[in-house]
Amino acid sequence: MEIQFCKNHPGQIAHYRCYICKTPICKDCRISLRHHYFCSYTCFLRFQFDEWRRFLLSHKFEFLLISQGILILLFLFLFFNLKRQIGEIARKPAESQKADFTGISRLLPFLENYQPAYRQLQLDVAGNQERNLYTLKMTVKKDWVVNIWKNQTQLFSRLVDGDKTIPFSIPLDFGENRVRVLVLDEHQNPLYRDEILLQYTSARVEMFSRSVQQGNQQRKMLAFTFDGGSDDAHTQEILKILRNHHIHSTLFLTGKFIEHHPDLVRRMVADGHEFGNHTYNHPHLTSYAENRKQNTLQNITRRFLQRQLLKTDSIFHRITGKHLQPYWRAPFGEYNREILTWAAEAGYLHIRWTGGFDTYDWVTDESSKLFHTPEEVYDHFLREDRKRKTGLNGVIVLMHLGSHRNNNHVFETLPRLIHTLQDRGYRFGMVSDLLKN
Repeated sequence: MEIQFCKNHPGQIAHYRCYICKTPICKDCRISLRHHYFCSYTCFLRFQFDEWRRFLLSHKFEFLLISQGILILLFLFLFFNLKRQIGEIARKPAESQKADFTGISRLLPFLENYQPAYRQLQLDVAGNQERNLYTLKMTVKKDWVVNIWKNQTQLFSRLVDGDKTIPFSIPLDFGENRVRVLVLDEHQNPLYRDEILLQYTSARVEMFSRSVQQGNQQRKMLAFTFDGGSDDAHTQEILKILRNHHIHSTLFLTGKFIEHHPDLVRRMVADGHEFGNHTYNHPHLTSYAENRKQNTLQNITRRFLQRQLLKTDSIFHRITGKHLQPYWRAPFGEYNREILTWAAEAGYLHIRWTGGFDTYDWVTDESSKLFHTPEEVYDHFLREDRKRKTGLNGVIVLMHLGSHRNNNHVFETLPRLIHTLQDRGYRFGMVSDLLKN
């Protein structure tokens, strides 16, 4: 029998043939799907296409009936929905334009009696904006009450103790700020009311209000990143592997992790790794776990998120004398544009991971579809290197410092994977390396 060699590795004997094109392939090149071996996903797609074509030809009459039924139901739905909307428009009364002062119900009687003529009092009001701070100066009299709201949140309610000019410093949020002012006299009668629309923009915030999922794809470099929530299981083994191979990674740590393992964190710093922010206690930020939608949870506010990030940086600085890099990673991958903007205001750029490169090393249930053995992770990297147009260039890999698996730890494949990728010309860097041009 003639010996066949692999088409991709001429020096290796081919023990398999592609089910579709019959090309000889070796163990490393075979793709096992649907109980057959294929040399590429293209051949697998051809196999799938032939399967579907045969299935459709054998059931074409049934598919014709189903498609006609779906078209009829779609037409009926659109017809009745349009009819309902037309009816609602016809019945909807004209709505009066009323000012909405949410959260100040006790002052509503005074607001309802407001007349523009009150402006004739010529209250001395002057304002000045410097970047993200607006200073409002008001000349008022004794026993008057000054109320100021920003975006429906009350900032000041102050009883004046004498005739004076008072400056009110209003911090501005990124974007649009709606400032409302109401001044009451000593008898709680409204004297002055105004609304100011202020816009605060920042090139840095605009640039940071996004999520990075991949680095520079023009260089053969990828990054292993590790999240540290609170558990340090197997962290020593991971650090030893990285140290032995002279690889520096980006480690995203929570404040809790830093507090619980200060000596370990100092060792990481000594090894030359860089550190990103993973919030203080790894909270859920959106409703994704409940409804698969990235809606900001009610208890998550700008102040809450920024305190989570700044507190973690403060703890890291107290223990190491250094600050975290301006990178953060949202717990559970939960974020949206609003959350990204809040973090950007605190000076942090969100670093996610490249799609398809979450190793799911934290999954312990071997029956789960997300569970991957070290061998499966190794094979996945090699397949992606062959399949992707730019290979693994700029890829950001997600792994974890803690895992409760009894065996099949994903980090155990790192030495073999590192050697194989280095033989293919790849280098390993930190996130900051991947972001360089």
